[in-house]
Amino acid sequence: MGEISGVPTADINNVDGFFTTQGGGGGIVADAALSGAGTMVAYSGSLPYYSAYDYTYNKRSYSTHSFVDIAASGGYNYVWAIKSDGTLWYNATDNTFVSTAIPNADLDGEWHQYGTDTDWTQLSAGKFCVGAIKNNEYWFIGGGGNYQQGVAGGNNQFDWVLGNNTLTWAQCALGEENLVLLTTTGEVYTSGRNRDYQTGQGTTSGITTVLTREQNTLTGVTWVAAGNQDATIVIGGQIYFTGQNSGPHAGFQSTSSSDVNGFTAVNTSITDVVSTHHHSRYSLLAITTNGSIRFAGFGSNRARPDNSGSSQNSATNQLDILTGAGTGWTKLFGTGSDNSGSRYAGVGVKSGDMYCGGLQFVPQVQALQNQTNTTGDWDAITNTGTPQAGAV
Repeated sequence: MGEISGVPTADINNVDGFFTTQGGGGGIVADAALSGAGTMVAYSGSLPYYSAYDYTYNKRSYSTHSFVDIAASGGYNYVWAIKSDGTLWYNATDNTFVSTAIPNADLDGEWHQYGTDTDWTQLSAGKFCVGAIKNNEYWFIGGGGNYQQGVAGGNNQFDWVLGNNTLTWAQCALGEENLVLLTTTGEVYTSGRNRDYQTGQGTTSGITTVLTREQNTLTGVTWVAAGNQDATIVIGGQIYFTGQNSGPHAGFQSTSSSDVNGFTAVNTSITDVVSTHHHSRYSLLAITTNGSIRFAGFGSNRARPDNSGSSQNSATNQLDILTGAGTGWTKLFGTGSDNSGSRYAGVGVKSGDMYCGGLQFVPQVQALQNQTNTTGDWDAITNTGTPQAGAV
């Protein structure tokens, strides 16, 4: 019988989870796909030093953790999530920009609770930062260079800090370099870099460093969203757009790709929109009252949940319903993209199933769906639970 440091292996086998023998040769064991309530996370592709560990080893399933809202950092490997009891949690393998909030000991890809407060309600992620609504206050963490904290200074915040509580906030939306906030009374405030009119402040130069009401002083807003140098809001089921329109993807009945100066109604005949979503620099998606998806812009790289590669950027088809995507959509979760505008990817909830797709994140799509999907097609993730939230 063998010994370790003079102690028989039989005496130390399975002490603190250590086994001296590994049946079948040992090695990494892939998590099974989630088959009920819980959460799955996938961070990256195959292990670079051993290609045999492919997408099937790239997910972690957590049957004991379910969340109602999730936001993933667009630049680093950390995820924040809120449970139905209002508690805040994180899952990380990188704590750049959030080193105080996430200690090195917790960089293990497991879920950990942040604090004990139970009044967190909503999350939104920018490229290097995350915003949250907590007790109708706006909170912020991460890189501050784009002034998405909504206060002068533009400092990095390595732990959660109060951004603003002078008004009662209902929703936050963080894009690549802009912040859009909605009050409970239906008014909109923004901050961030003004390029391409993305902040709705009537200028393309400089930075709006503190939260400022958008230039048209609109009321009755029910939804806000932000993307890569653009933003949208919803009033009475109509989409209002400001910022870069290079798709063109704003939804105007026009082929003009000129920037839009201030939140402007794009098509007054469309009054059935509940929410808008920015998945790239060149496309826009919207969910309607009957759960259909409207789409405008480039269709390449599986930006469309119906898996068509066709664009809808003519004067007649922008924001047409994607009939191939079906109905039953209740939520979409996208990404703020980066300066290349190449983040064609997203996840969404449709008829009680979670869907994910987009060519940019093929390894993650493969891992979550437990299948070879090199095209980035949107497909349902096998899960007998009822999905609540997702993020890319």
